[in-house]
Amino acid sequence: SYDGGGTPASLDAIQKESNNAWSEAELGILGAIDKIGIAATSLIWGRVLQRCNAKLLLAGGLLVNAAAAFLFGSLRNKILIYCTKLFLGATQSLQGVWATVWVVTMAPPEFLTMWLGLVGFAAGLGNGIGTAIAGFTTANGLPYSFAFQLQAGVLGAFWVMLILMPPRWFRTSLSGVRDDGTKAEESDESAKIPRTKAQLSLLIKNDVYVNTALQISLIMFQMSGIQFLWVRFFVSTWNLNKSWVTTMFLVVSGIGGGIGIAVGPAYIDRMGGYQSAGAMAKSIQALEVFNFVAFLSAIVGIFCVAFRVSLNDGSTANAWEDWGDVWLWLLWVSIGMLQVAHSASNAALCGINIQVVPENMRTVASGAEMTVRNVLGYAFGPLLPALFMSLVGWNWSWHSPTPAQSIKLYCCGMGFILAINCCGIFNMRKATWAATREARIRQSLAMNQLQEAFQSQRRELLSKALDNAKAEQLQSVNGGPAVIAAAAGFLASGGSQETETSFAAGAGNVQVALSDAMPKTELRNRIRELEQKVHRQQQ
Repeated sequence: SYDGGGTPASLDAIQKESNNAWSEAELGILGAIDKIGIAATSLIWGRVLQRCNAKLLLAGGLLVNAAAAFLFGSLRNKILIYCTKLFLGATQSLQGVWATVWVVTMAPPEFLTMWLGLVGFAAGLGNGIGTAIAGFTTANGLPYSFAFQLQAGVLGAFWVMLILMPPRWFRTSLSGVRDDGTKAEESDESAKIPRTKAQLSLLIKNDVYVNTALQISLIMFQMSGIQFLWVRFFVSTWNLNKSWVTTMFLVVSGIGGGIGIAVGPAYIDRMGGYQSAGAMAKSIQALEVFNFVAFLSAIVGIFCVAFRVSLNDGSTANAWEDWGDVWLWLLWVSIGMLQVAHSASNAALCGINIQVVPENMRTVASGAEMTVRNVLGYAFGPLLPALFMSLVGWNWSWHSPTPAQSIKLYCCGMGFILAINCCGIFNMRKATWAATREARIRQSLAMNQLQEAFQSQRRELLSKALDNAKAEQLQSVNGGPAVIAAAAGFLASGGSQETETSFAAGAGNVQVALSDAMPKTELRNRIRELEQKVHRQQQ
């Protein structure tokens, strides 16, 4: 993520050193092409990780990544620069796919969201360091190549450290090694893993997976798009110093992202996480609220941009001189709140996106999600605003925009980025519907299991049914608390002379609750649908 921050902060220096040889569309492609490389290779790496040694793949990828970073800073030909940026993305996708699955596999369940949040924090930290080094060095006269050659040197040191680490530190349960450290037989492992086409077909039919992937993409679109325009937008629109603008990017994104990561994952874990369908539905509803806060913040930001460009096109001094004006600071606050809401959501969205998939499909699922994230998020973040600005300039016949016209184009680009937040409302609503429907099916099955346990009059079955009912949060449905209390009370009594009567009464309570919660015909249809889904996943 270092070069993801360093590239946008270097765009003005790249343009200056090339004597303005880059168009807005070409700069947009430059900001997006590494993400295209990630998207093109993520699914491939996901499948390869199911078959090959993880350490060997990571070592080779990191070495190529370091070489590509060095060449990106050293070359000046556009085609070669594009190629090196593409290789940067192609090797980074391997690291991203492996890291997500490793965390979901190795993290304690009660801290899973927090671990994923720390991964997001590390990525944000790298992005911020790249922005700071590239922004401050180019602002003080150094060539943009310095930041990327420095990156190559650090990556080389990390490669040496990786080589010295034992291979078992990099294993996941899906990389051909069992949890006890012994190598799995090829035939056993192959039998457990469906074909890639079958895995993708199941993923597309999973509404929770699809909509959480789209929401993750939206968050990345916002982050990469805002970062792509940040320096040029604020420097030109408010006539600010580049070092000051770079500092404020680090402050706004750092504080906003830090608060979101500190609050969001811990809150979701305290709510129960997403290990069961009921808990997952509850967590997604909380994430829907976070998204609405982001949407409101984006609306405020759009108004700030609109008022600024309508009142001052950059030809007059700021009301607060070097400190800008009220619209500048209100826009920074709104973007900060946007960062808080999105950062609070991202870790849980990533966890739900993988948790909802069967374990033997998770590397491919992670690769597919990363493909979608990098196309719709990271790649489209800089590319679509740049194309939108070029379209607006073409429509208004601004072939060689004046400074005032450039400001209006930058405002259009920033407004376009913020307006895309409205898509999150649809993503999260559909995810909530899908998760709630799945939770309702599983809770009805848990109620039915309790009924059968009471009718069988076997204490061990009743104990298992009770544990399953609690895991699926059966207490949140009509009649659920009474049934759970009856089952728990009977098990706690240790049995009595009225055992048969107690079982009969319990079965009656379950039957009443079951009929109140869902008609029998609908329940049978739901059970049949769930059984078909499980059967397809096992094939």
